Amino acid sequence: MKNKYIKELDLNLNLNYLIKLSLTTEGNLIDGHRNNHRLVAADPYMSKIKEIFPCLSPIYNVNHLREGVPFPIHMDSDRNAALNIPIQNTANSFTTFYDNPPDAQLKYDNERILHEFLSPVDEVFRFTLNKPTIINTSIPHSVIHPEPGDRIILSWSFLKSYDFEQACEIFNDDVVSDIVL
Repeated sequence: MKNKYIKELDLNLNLNYLIKLSLTTEGNLIDGHRNNHRLVAADPYMSKIKEIFPCLSPIYNVNHLREGVPFPIHMDSDRNAALNIPIQNTANSFTTFYDNPPDAQLKYDNERILHEFLSPVDEVFRFTLNKPTIINTSIPHSVIHPEPGDRIILSWSFLKSYDFEQACEIFNDDVVSDIVL
């Protein structure tokens, strides 16, 4: 599926390795950063992916969302697109996208590095993260996770100089199908 909100990928990743890596903090945490930030250079497999796709950030995130605690409607402030990879308990959760009214009230959250929406917005698209997916983080979105257990994803930012469409072009179907990671 590809639209202005997401692009699902048939990326041949070692998901078992990524699950193990995401569920382990030993040797992965970065001094002076939030505890969900991980250094790509600290892991050979992640470094290999970054070599193939230098448009990805040198830091990736492992995001946990507790059951029944929705992540607020927001736009990311330090990235325009992210490669999100499901790790655990994503099957019954939803990433929801919303319209972006020009007069919306926003509040900057320095801890989470995002602009939270305080004004009402209307839902325009919803999907479930079941496979590696490029997400347009410059459009208001939220996550709803009603099921038991933490929802865990690996979220890898594209460098700020790349927008969603550029990220999708880099990960075009011809390129992705030929790569084994």
